[in-house]
Amino acid sequence: MTLMENTYKALNFAKTHNKNGYTIYDCSNPDIVNTFNFKDNLNDYTTLGRKADEDTDSFGLELADTAFKLMEDSKDADSTINLLLRKVAKHYQLSVVAIREITDKPQQLAYAYEYMTGDYPARLGTKLDYDNEPWARFLAHYNNGYYIYDSAKHALTSDTMKIRDEGTPFKTLLEIPIYSNKIFLGSIDFITIEHHMNWSDKDISTLKMFCRIISSYLLNMRAYKKTETLLEQLNCRDSLTGLLKYECFISKVKEFVANNTD
Repeated sequence: MTLMENTYKALNFAKTHNKNGYTIYDCSNPDIVNTFNFKDNLNDYTTLGRKADEDTDSFGLELADTAFKLMEDSKDADSTINLLLRKVAKHYQLSVVAIREITDKPQQLAYAYEYMTGDYPARLGTKLDYDNEPWARFLAHYNNGYYIYDSAKHALTSDTMKIRDEGTPFKTLLEIPIYSNKIFLGSIDFITIEHHMNWSDKDISTLKMFCRIISSYLLNMRAYKKTETLLEQLNCRDSLTGLLKYECFISKVKEFVANNTD
């Protein structure tokens, strides 16, 4: 873990101070040593979730505590996210809670996580493409920090039509965006199919806090995973030639054969 953390610190320092270059970890350099601490960072954004919204209800505090414990103890990010989505869905009696994320393709969102409380069409992995004008309208409807659609009150927008067409028609949809450094990365969707949902200010405040915790966790875990992959790649290659080491080559051949038995 220490090697991984030091690698991650060097990577983050390079991204901030030496872009398009590299950084060698130096324990005598406090700027590098203090650039990132995974546990402290996890604690920071969980504490932020606890304290940021005075209107957050008791469930919000319980949810933040549960999230903190799961994120600190579990090494499986997917299971952690799914357990938290389940907790939210059960509490608010939601039909579906889903996370849509930006893909490498411009103006495309993909369902990365989804929890359903009933037998509804699964959309996990489904990708939604947007043209320029619908994409601009889609981003604009987050001006208040969230977007609510109720089939009894609102006309369908291009985005709600896309979500509806990919699954069962819904009664109520609450979308809360995910941002990093003011860059849109996706949204978390809270959906009811069987009934209409009247969201209170406290509900929305709690779920906005929840989205901040989830998005921060996902961003950190994925950056951490990239570092792990990079470190694995470095360990598999000869430092002089850059070629795969014999052991790694044999391992990859065996893996390829095992995955292509047909």
